[in-house]
Amino acid sequence: MFWQKSMDLTKSVYFISAEMNSDEKFGLISQIRRASISIPSNIVKGSAFELQTQLILIKNLKIIEEKKISYILENMLKSKK
Repeated sequence: MFWQKSMDLTKSVYFISAEMNSDEKFGLISQIRRASISIPSNIVKGSAFELQTQLILIKNLKIIEEKKISYILENMLKSKK
């Protein structure tokens, strides 16, 4: 539950920061995005789960085609079994 809420927060931060002046791209935008993604990433344990969290965010933000991200996520789940 907290993980999902933090993912929603991160998604909101990404959308809001996309509206910011591009002069801030490597300053405040970059900082708030890194800070927001660290919340759900740090809730989960292990690098694989951190990567999974970040890939889910990429998929939810439609940064990369969903089927490409889903393929990676499916393969990650198979390798955990």
